[in-house]
Amino acid sequence: METAMAATCSALSSLGDIMLVVREEEEETREGGAVELLAAELTAVHAALRDDYLADVPPARLDEQAKAWSGHARELACDAALLARRADGSPDAAPAETVKALLERAADLSRRRPRPTAAVDPRRPAAAVDAGPPATEIVGLDAAKDDLIKKLCDDVDGDEQSEQRLKTVSIVGAAGLGKTTLAKMVYDTLRPRFDCGAFVSVSAINPDMAMVFMRMLRQLDDDDKHESVGGEEPSVSGEAQLVDQLSKFLRDRRYVQYLIVIDDLWDKPSWEMIKHALVENYCGSRIITTTRNFSVADQAGMPYELKPLSAENSKILFLQRIFGHDNKICLDDEFAEVADKILKKCDGVPIAILALASLLAGKIGDKKEWGRAHAFRR
Repeated sequence: METAMAATCSALSSLGDIMLVVREEEEETREGGAVELLAAELTAVHAALRDDYLADVPPARLDEQAKAWSGHARELACDAALLARRADGSPDAAPAETVKALLERAADLSRRRPRPTAAVDPRRPAAAVDAGPPATEIVGLDAAKDDLIKKLCDDVDGDEQSEQRLKTVSIVGAAGLGKTTLAKMVYDTLRPRFDCGAFVSVSAINPDMAMVFMRMLRQLDDDDKHESVGGEEPSVSGEAQLVDQLSKFLRDRRYVQYLIVIDDLWDKPSWEMIKHALVENYCGSRIITTTRNFSVADQAGMPYELKPLSAENSKILFLQRIFGHDNKICLDDEFAEVADKILKKCDGVPIAILALASLLAGKIGDKKEWGRAHAFRR
Protein backbone atom coordinates (compact mmCIF):
# COMPACT_ATOMS: atom_id res chain seq x y z
CA MET A 1 0.00 0.00 0.00
CA GLU A 2 2.86 2.39 0.76
CA THR A 3 4.27 1.68 -2.69
CA ALA A 4 0.94 2.47 -4.31
CA MET A 5 0.50 5.67 -2.31
CA ALA A 6 3.97 6.88 -3.28
CA ALA A 7 3.11 6.25 -6.92
CA THR A 8 -0.08 8.24 -6.44
CA CYS A 9 1.75 11.36 -5.29
CA SER A 10 4.21 11.20 -8.15
CA ALA A 11 1.56 10.45 -10.76
CA LEU A 12 -0.82 13.22 -9.72
CA SER A 13 1.98 15.78 -9.88
CA SER A 14 2.86 14.76 -13.42
CA LEU A 15 -0.74 14.49 -14.55
CA GLY A 16 -1.29 18.24 -14.47
CA ASP A 17 1.65 18.86 -16.80
CA ILE A 18 0.54 16.15 -19.20
CA MET A 19 -2.99 17.52 -19.33
CA LEU A 20 -1.56 20.87 -20.44
CA VAL A 21 0.47 19.21 -23.19
CA VAL A 22 -2.63 17.33 -24.27
CA ARG A 23 -4.66 20.54 -24.44
CA GLU A 24 -2.03 22.19 -26.67
CA GLU A 25 -2.03 19.18 -29.01
CA GLU A 26 -5.80 19.25 -29.31
CA GLU A 27 -5.54 22.70 -30.88
CA GLU A 28 -2.87 21.64 -33.38
CA THR A 29 -3.88 18.09 -34.32
CA ARG A 30 -7.66 18.44 -33.92
CA GLU A 31 -7.65 14.95 -32.42
CA GLY A 32 -8.76 16.13 -29.01
CA GLY A 33 -11.43 13.47 -28.54
CA ALA A 34 -9.01 10.57 -28.85
CA VAL A 35 -6.34 12.25 -26.73
CA GLU A 36 -8.84 13.22 -24.04
CA LEU A 37 -10.11 9.64 -23.87
CA LEU A 38 -6.59 8.37 -23.25
CA ALA A 39 -6.04 11.13 -20.68
CA ALA A 40 -9.08 9.86 -18.82
CA GLU A 41 -7.51 6.39 -18.75
CA LEU A 42 -4.38 7.91 -17.21
CA THR A 43 -6.51 9.46 -14.49
CA ALA A 44 -8.20 6.10 -13.86
CA VAL A 45 -4.78 4.61 -13.07
CA HIS A 46 -4.16 7.26 -10.45
CA ALA A 47 -7.67 6.96 -9.05
CA ALA A 48 -7.17 3.22 -8.54
CA LEU A 49 -3.99 3.98 -6.60
CA ARG A 50 -5.56 6.81 -4.63
CA ASP A 51 -8.72 5.20 -3.35
CA ASP A 52 -9.08 2.30 -0.93
CA TYR A 53 -9.63 -0.32 -3.61
CA LEU A 54 -6.41 -2.26 -3.03
CA ALA A 55 -6.86 -1.91 0.72
CA ASP A 56 -10.08 -3.94 0.52
CA VAL A 57 -8.12 -7.02 -0.56
CA PRO A 58 -6.06 -9.04 1.94
CA PRO A 59 -2.38 -8.18 1.31
CA ALA A 60 -1.39 -11.83 1.14
CA ARG A 61 -3.74 -12.32 -1.81
CA LEU A 62 -2.76 -9.31 -3.88
CA ASP A 63 0.46 -7.86 -2.52
CA GLU A 64 2.84 -9.01 -5.27
CA GLN A 65 0.41 -8.10 -8.02
CA ALA A 66 -0.18 -4.70 -6.46
CA LYS A 67 3.55 -4.07 -6.12
CA ALA A 68 4.18 -4.90 -9.76
CA TRP A 69 1.28 -2.76 -10.93
CA SER A 70 2.19 0.25 -8.80
CA GLY A 71 5.78 -0.11 -9.99
CA HIS A 72 4.60 0.30 -13.57
CA ALA A 73 2.53 3.28 -12.42
CA ARG A 74 5.63 4.84 -10.88
CA GLU A 75 7.55 4.37 -14.13
CA LEU A 76 4.69 5.96 -16.01
CA ALA A 77 4.68 8.92 -13.61
CA CYS A 78 8.43 9.45 -14.02
CA ASP A 79 8.12 9.38 -17.80
CA ALA A 80 5.21 11.82 -17.58
CA ALA A 81 7.28 14.21 -15.49
CA LEU A 82 10.17 13.93 -17.96
CA LEU A 83 7.86 14.65 -20.87
CA ALA A 84 6.47 17.70 -19.06
CA ARG A 85 10.00 19.04 -18.49
CA ARG A 86 10.80 18.60 -22.18
CA ALA A 87 7.59 20.37 -23.12
CA ASP A 88 8.64 23.30 -20.96
CA GLY A 89 11.66 23.85 -23.19
CA SER A 90 10.09 24.21 -26.63
CA PRO A 91 6.88 23.26 -28.45
CA ASP A 92 8.58 20.63 -30.64
CA ALA A 93 10.29 18.92 -27.68
CA ALA A 94 7.16 16.81 -27.04
CA PRO A 95 5.81 15.53 -30.36
CA ALA A 96 2.27 14.24 -30.48
CA GLU A 97 3.45 10.66 -30.99
CA THR A 98 5.37 10.76 -27.73
CA VAL A 99 2.41 12.01 -25.72
CA LYS A 100 0.04 9.53 -27.31
CA ALA A 101 2.43 6.64 -26.66
CA LEU A 102 2.59 7.64 -23.01
CA LEU A 103 -1.18 7.84 -22.72
CA GLU A 104 -1.60 4.50 -24.49
CA ARG A 105 0.59 2.97 -21.79
CA ALA A 106 -1.74 4.51 -19.23
CA ALA A 107 -4.76 2.98 -20.98
CA ASP A 108 -3.10 -0.44 -20.94
CA LEU A 109 -2.13 -0.04 -17.28
CA SER A 110 -5.69 0.98 -16.42
CA ARG A 111 -7.06 -2.17 -18.04
CA ARG A 112 -4.55 -4.35 -16.18
CA ARG A 113 -5.07 -2.91 -12.71
CA PRO A 114 -5.23 -5.55 -9.96
CA ARG A 115 -8.59 -7.17 -9.37
CA PRO A 116 -9.60 -8.69 -6.02
CA THR A 117 -9.17 -12.44 -5.73
CA ALA A 118 -10.75 -12.50 -2.29
CA ALA A 119 -14.44 -12.10 -1.60
CA VAL A 120 -15.63 -8.55 -2.13
CA ASP A 121 -19.07 -7.32 -1.15
CA PRO A 122 -21.01 -7.52 -4.43
CA ARG A 123 -23.41 -4.85 -3.22
CA ARG A 124 -20.61 -2.32 -3.28
CA PRO A 125 -21.24 -0.47 -6.55
CA ALA A 126 -18.59 -1.10 -9.17
CA ALA A 127 -18.55 2.64 -9.74
CA ALA A 128 -17.07 3.07 -6.27
CA VAL A 129 -13.78 1.95 -7.78
CA ASP A 130 -13.84 4.13 -10.87
CA ALA A 131 -16.08 7.02 -9.95
CA GLY A 132 -13.18 9.49 -9.63
CA PRO A 133 -13.58 12.57 -7.47
CA PRO A 134 -16.36 12.50 -4.88
CA ALA A 135 -19.46 14.54 -5.62
CA THR A 136 -18.41 17.20 -3.13
CA GLU A 137 -15.40 18.00 -5.33
CA ILE A 138 -17.41 18.59 -8.51
CA VAL A 139 -19.25 21.89 -8.64
CA GLY A 140 -21.98 22.79 -11.07
CA LEU A 141 -23.73 19.42 -10.96
CA ASP A 142 -26.61 20.33 -8.65
CA ALA A 143 -28.65 21.87 -11.46
CA ALA A 144 -27.96 18.87 -13.69
CA LYS A 145 -29.00 16.55 -10.86
CA ASP A 146 -32.31 18.38 -10.37
CA ASP A 147 -32.95 18.39 -14.11
CA LEU A 148 -32.24 14.68 -14.40
CA ILE A 149 -34.49 13.82 -11.45
CA LYS A 150 -37.27 15.85 -13.06
CA LYS A 151 -36.89 13.90 -16.31
CA LEU A 152 -37.00 10.61 -14.43
CA CYS A 153 -39.94 11.42 -12.19
CA ASP A 154 -42.19 13.77 -14.15
CA ASP A 155 -45.24 12.53 -16.02
CA VAL A 156 -44.13 13.68 -19.46
CA ASP A 157 -47.15 12.27 -21.30
CA GLY A 158 -49.75 13.57 -18.88
CA ASP A 159 -51.30 10.23 -17.96
CA GLU A 160 -50.73 7.90 -15.04
CA GLN A 161 -50.26 4.77 -17.15
CA SER A 162 -47.43 6.38 -19.10
CA GLU A 163 -45.70 7.41 -15.90
CA GLN A 164 -45.74 3.81 -14.64
CA ARG A 165 -43.86 2.52 -17.67
CA LEU A 166 -40.17 1.67 -17.45
CA LYS A 167 -38.23 4.83 -18.30
CA THR A 168 -34.56 5.19 -19.27
CA VAL A 169 -32.47 8.36 -19.21
CA SER A 170 -28.96 8.30 -20.71
CA ILE A 171 -26.30 10.68 -19.43
CA VAL A 172 -23.96 11.28 -22.37
CA GLY A 173 -20.85 13.39 -22.79
CA ALA A 174 -17.09 13.42 -23.27
CA ALA A 175 -14.63 11.79 -20.90
CA GLY A 176 -13.95 13.59 -17.64
CA LEU A 177 -17.16 15.64 -17.41
CA GLY A 178 -18.49 13.84 -14.31
CA LYS A 179 -21.14 11.51 -15.78
CA THR A 180 -20.58 8.81 -13.17
CA THR A 181 -20.54 11.37 -10.36
CA LEU A 182 -23.84 12.81 -11.57
CA ALA A 183 -25.41 9.36 -11.88
CA LYS A 184 -24.29 8.55 -8.32
CA MET A 185 -25.78 11.81 -7.00
CA VAL A 186 -29.12 11.05 -8.66
CA TYR A 187 -29.05 7.42 -7.52
CA ASP A 188 -28.34 8.35 -3.89
CA THR A 189 -31.18 10.89 -3.95
CA LEU A 190 -33.81 8.64 -5.55
CA ARG A 191 -32.88 5.23 -4.16
CA PRO A 192 -35.00 5.54 -0.96
CA ARG A 193 -38.13 5.96 -3.13
CA PHE A 194 -37.66 2.56 -4.79
CA ASP A 195 -38.07 -0.97 -3.48
CA CYS A 196 -34.66 -2.10 -4.73
CA GLY A 197 -31.75 -0.74 -6.71
CA ALA A 198 -28.41 -1.51 -8.33
CA PHE A 199 -25.42 0.51 -9.52
CA VAL A 200 -23.15 -1.43 -11.88
CA SER A 201 -20.36 -0.55 -14.28
CA VAL A 202 -19.97 -2.20 -17.68
CA SER A 203 -16.45 -0.96 -18.63
CA ALA A 204 -14.92 -0.31 -22.02
CA ILE A 205 -12.73 -3.20 -23.07
CA ASN A 206 -14.33 -6.63 -23.55
CA PRO A 207 -17.05 -6.08 -20.95
CA ASP A 208 -17.65 -9.00 -18.62
CA MET A 209 -21.43 -9.07 -18.92
CA ALA A 210 -21.75 -12.12 -16.68
CA MET A 211 -20.16 -10.11 -13.86
CA VAL A 212 -22.42 -7.14 -14.63
CA PHE A 213 -25.55 -9.29 -14.30
CA MET A 214 -24.17 -11.04 -11.23
CA ARG A 215 -23.62 -7.73 -9.44
CA MET A 216 -26.99 -6.46 -10.55
CA LEU A 217 -28.76 -9.53 -9.19
CA ARG A 218 -26.95 -9.41 -5.87
CA GLN A 219 -27.66 -5.73 -5.34
CA LEU A 220 -31.32 -6.10 -6.29
CA ASP A 221 -31.80 -9.16 -4.13
CA ASP A 222 -31.29 -8.19 -0.49
CA ASP A 223 -31.50 -11.85 0.53
CA ASP A 224 -28.48 -12.70 -1.69
CA LYS A 225 -30.11 -15.87 -3.04
CA HIS A 226 -27.68 -16.01 -5.95
CA GLU A 227 -24.55 -16.91 -4.01
CA SER A 228 -24.13 -20.18 -5.90
CA VAL A 229 -24.21 -18.36 -9.22
CA GLY A 230 -21.61 -15.90 -7.96
CA GLY A 231 -19.15 -18.73 -7.42
CA GLU A 232 -19.08 -19.70 -11.08
CA GLU A 233 -16.48 -18.49 -13.53
CA PRO A 234 -18.04 -16.07 -16.04
CA SER A 235 -18.73 -17.83 -19.34
CA VAL A 236 -21.12 -17.66 -22.27
CA SER A 237 -23.45 -20.18 -20.65
CA GLY A 238 -23.16 -18.46 -17.28
CA GLU A 239 -23.94 -15.15 -18.94
CA ALA A 240 -27.12 -16.51 -20.54
CA GLN A 241 -28.13 -18.11 -17.25
CA LEU A 242 -27.70 -14.83 -15.41
CA VAL A 243 -29.76 -12.95 -18.01
CA ASP A 244 -32.57 -15.47 -17.51
CA GLN A 245 -32.25 -15.24 -13.73
CA LEU A 246 -32.46 -11.46 -13.78
CA SER A 247 -35.55 -11.55 -16.00
CA LYS A 248 -37.15 -14.16 -13.76
CA PHE A 249 -36.25 -12.17 -10.65
CA LEU A 250 -38.04 -9.11 -12.03
CA ARG A 251 -41.02 -11.07 -13.36
CA ASP A 252 -41.53 -12.72 -9.98
CA ARG A 253 -41.67 -9.29 -8.38
CA ARG A 254 -44.22 -7.69 -10.66
CA TYR A 255 -45.14 -5.03 -8.14
CA VAL A 256 -41.59 -4.07 -7.20
CA GLN A 257 -40.29 -0.66 -8.28
CA TYR A 258 -36.58 -0.77 -9.12
CA LEU A 259 -33.88 1.80 -9.91
CA ILE A 260 -30.81 0.66 -11.85
CA VAL A 261 -27.75 2.61 -12.98
CA ILE A 262 -25.73 1.13 -15.86
CA ASP A 263 -22.47 3.06 -15.79
CA ASP A 264 -19.96 3.39 -18.64
CA LEU A 265 -21.81 1.78 -21.54
CA TRP A 266 -19.67 1.70 -24.66
CA ASP A 267 -21.57 -0.22 -27.30
CA LYS A 268 -25.07 -1.09 -28.47
CA PRO A 269 -24.75 -4.90 -28.05
CA SER A 270 -24.06 -4.49 -24.33
CA TRP A 271 -27.14 -2.30 -23.95
CA GLU A 272 -29.31 -4.70 -25.99
CA MET A 273 -28.28 -7.58 -23.74
CA ILE A 274 -29.13 -5.59 -20.61
CA LYS A 275 -32.38 -4.30 -22.10
CA HIS A 276 -33.44 -7.86 -22.92
CA ALA A 277 -33.10 -8.81 -19.25
CA LEU A 278 -35.09 -5.86 -17.89
CA VAL A 279 -38.77 -6.59 -17.44
CA GLU A 280 -41.49 -3.98 -17.90
CA ASN A 281 -43.69 -4.30 -14.82
CA TYR A 282 -45.56 -0.96 -15.08
CA CYS A 283 -44.53 0.02 -11.56
CA GLY A 284 -42.62 3.16 -12.44
CA SER A 285 -39.15 1.57 -12.50
CA ARG A 286 -36.27 3.68 -13.81
CA ILE A 287 -32.96 3.08 -15.60
CA ILE A 288 -30.04 5.51 -15.80
CA THR A 289 -27.14 4.89 -18.17
CA THR A 290 -23.89 6.79 -18.67
CA THR A 291 -21.95 6.69 -21.93
CA ARG A 292 -19.57 8.65 -24.12
CA ASN A 293 -21.27 7.28 -27.23
CA PHE A 294 -24.16 9.41 -28.48
CA SER A 295 -25.57 6.60 -30.64
CA VAL A 296 -25.70 4.33 -27.58
CA ALA A 297 -27.49 7.09 -25.65
CA ASP A 298 -30.01 7.49 -28.47
CA GLN A 299 -30.69 3.77 -28.52
CA ALA A 300 -31.05 3.51 -24.74
CA GLY A 301 -33.48 6.42 -24.71
CA MET A 302 -33.90 10.03 -23.59
CA PRO A 303 -30.29 11.30 -23.92
CA TYR A 304 -29.21 13.92 -21.39
CA GLU A 305 -26.04 15.65 -22.58
CA LEU A 306 -23.70 16.72 -19.79
CA LYS A 307 -21.96 19.95 -20.73
CA PRO A 308 -18.54 21.26 -19.63
CA LEU A 309 -18.43 23.53 -16.59
CA SER A 310 -19.03 27.24 -17.04
CA ALA A 311 -16.10 29.61 -16.59
CA GLU A 312 -17.41 30.59 -13.15
CA ASN A 313 -17.83 27.01 -11.93
CA SER A 314 -14.45 26.06 -13.39
CA LYS A 315 -12.80 28.74 -11.26
CA ILE A 316 -14.74 27.66 -8.16
CA LEU A 317 -13.61 24.05 -8.61
CA PHE A 318 -10.03 25.14 -9.25
CA LEU A 319 -9.86 27.31 -6.13
CA GLN A 320 -11.59 24.75 -3.93
CA ARG A 321 -9.03 22.11 -4.83
CA ILE A 322 -6.06 24.41 -4.26
CA PHE A 323 -7.17 26.42 -1.21
CA GLY A 324 -10.06 24.43 0.24
CA HIS A 325 -12.47 27.29 -0.52
CA ASP A 326 -13.49 29.42 -3.49
CA ASN A 327 -12.56 32.84 -2.12
CA LYS A 328 -11.11 34.70 -5.10
CA ILE A 329 -9.42 37.23 -2.79
CA CYS A 330 -6.69 34.64 -2.16
CA LEU A 331 -5.34 35.36 -5.68
CA ASP A 332 -3.62 38.63 -6.51
CA ASP A 333 -4.15 40.12 -9.95
CA GLU A 334 -1.17 38.36 -11.51
CA PHE A 335 -2.12 34.93 -10.16
CA ALA A 336 -5.74 35.49 -11.12
CA GLU A 337 -4.71 36.25 -14.70
CA VAL A 338 -2.61 33.09 -14.91
CA ALA A 339 -5.43 31.04 -13.37
CA ASP A 340 -7.83 32.32 -16.03
CA LYS A 341 -5.42 31.28 -18.78
CA ILE A 342 -4.98 27.82 -17.26
CA LEU A 343 -8.72 27.34 -16.93
CA LYS A 344 -9.25 28.40 -20.52
CA LYS A 345 -7.04 25.50 -21.58
CA CYS A 346 -9.05 23.10 -19.41
CA ASP A 347 -12.19 23.93 -21.40
CA GLY A 348 -14.55 23.24 -18.50
CA VAL A 349 -13.48 19.58 -18.12
CA PRO A 350 -13.44 18.78 -14.36
CA ILE A 351 -10.87 16.01 -14.70
CA ALA A 352 -8.38 18.44 -16.26
CA ILE A 353 -9.13 21.20 -13.74
CA LEU A 354 -8.62 18.87 -10.78
CA ALA A 355 -5.39 17.50 -12.24
CA LEU A 356 -3.90 20.95 -12.73
CA ALA A 357 -5.11 22.16 -9.35
CA SER A 358 -3.46 19.13 -7.71
CA LEU A 359 -0.21 20.06 -9.44
CA LEU A 360 -0.33 23.71 -8.37
CA ALA A 361 -1.66 23.16 -4.84
CA GLY A 362 1.85 22.47 -3.59
CA LYS A 363 3.23 25.53 -5.37
CA ILE A 364 1.05 28.31 -3.95
CA GLY A 365 2.88 31.61 -4.23
CA ASP A 366 5.36 30.32 -6.81
CA LYS A 367 4.66 32.63 -9.75
CA LYS A 368 7.28 30.92 -11.90
CA GLU A 369 5.58 27.54 -11.58
CA TRP A 370 2.12 29.00 -12.15
CA GLY A 371 3.39 30.85 -15.20
CA ARG A 372 5.03 27.66 -16.47
CA ALA A 373 1.68 25.91 -16.29
CA HIS A 374 0.28 27.88 -19.21
CA ALA A 375 3.42 28.80 -21.15
CA PHE A 376 3.76 25.74 -23.36
CA ARG A 377 3.12 27.76 -26.52
CA ARG A 378 5.70 30.47 -27.15
